Amino acid sequence: MIINGVAWSAGLEVPAQGIRVDLPDLKQFLPASIEPIPRTPRS
Repeated sequence: MIINGVAWSAGLEVPAQGIRVDLPDLKQFLPASIEPIPRTPRS
């Protein structure tokens, strides 16, 4: 859905069924790349 908005904003032609993209398999990423790092409190 977001990719359609980006393409439309850039002036590209967006098909009626939307732009199709393949989602990556999250198993191929290291856990550090997909797990959020906790914030440290400010002093």
